[in-house]
Parts: sequence; structure tokens; C-alpha cells
Amino acid sequence: MKKNNKDSIKAKSTALDFLVKCEEITIFTTGVFITFAIFIQVVLRYVFSTPLFGLEEIALLVVSWFYFTGAAYSVYSKSYIKADILSLIVKSPRIRKLFNIVSLILSTVATLLLFFYGLKYATWSNRAHVVTPHFLMSVNFGFGALVVGSLLMSLHFALLVQEEIKRKI
Repeated sequence: MKKNNKDSIKAKSTALDFLVKCEEITIFTTGVFITFAIFIQVVLRYVFSTPLFGLEEIALLVVSWFYFTGAAYSVYSKSYIKADILSLIVKSPRIRKLFNIVSLILSTVATLLLFFYGLKYATWSNRAHVVTPHFLMSVNFGFGALVVGSLLMSLHFALLVQEEIKRKI
């Protein structure tokens, strides 16, 4: 029975490693694209006085993937912004741990709500055929980032809850 448990943990770790690697690749490629797009637009606009039509529209869709994937990765790497004044007031490690667990659970719930309403809006915009002004692309490419990113954030927060519960005081 222990072997199955170890295999299960290994499979979860491998799946998580794959997701994190996908996040890293997405952050890198979208960051490079955004940098390149802005550079090209600045050069074309201010040096040649001919901006590239619609580049901002595409960059806006790509930057949403950059932001939401970056937010999910920051939760995974525990580098997200956290206002923790409670540690200054409360000295008991047990109470601090309890509040940290509650905080992580609330963060998980908040990101799940973001996922739910993002998915609801993306579904609506798909049915309503909402498109971008210049290229008439579906805006769901951008909202897909919200849906995927918030789901990844929820997963990472849930894993942090589990980790915090297992952590010894």
C-alpha cells in the first residue's frame, strides 16, 4: 500500500513540475514577444513615423497571458505580495499558523471565484461573438488567460494550504 502512495505522490509531483515548466515557458515567451512588439512599435512610430496597425491589440491579448501566468507562478514560488501585519502582533506560533492557513484558504476561495466568474464571462463572450476591433479575433484568447491563470493560482494556493497544514510548528 505504501508503494501506491509513493507512486501517487510521484505522479502529482511530475504533473506539478510539468505545469510549472509550462508556466515558465509561457512567461518567457510572452515576455519576449511583448518586449519585441513594443520595441518594433516604438521604432516604427518614432523613427519611421509609420506605426504597425493593430500591434497593440495583439500585444494586449498576449500580455494578459503574461500577467495571469506570472501571478500563478508567483503563488507557486511564494513570491507574491502578502501584507502580514499579524506576525507583528501575534507571538504564538500556533495562532500564526492558524491565521496563515485561514489566509491561504481565503486566497484559494478568491481565486476560485475569479476562475468561476472569468469562465462565466468567457462563455458569455463566446456566445455573443465578442471580437477585437482591428483583427476581429475572439477576445477569449485574452480571457482564457484569466481562466487558466486563476485556476493555476487556485491549485497553487490549495497546495500551499496542504503544505502549511503538514508543516510542523
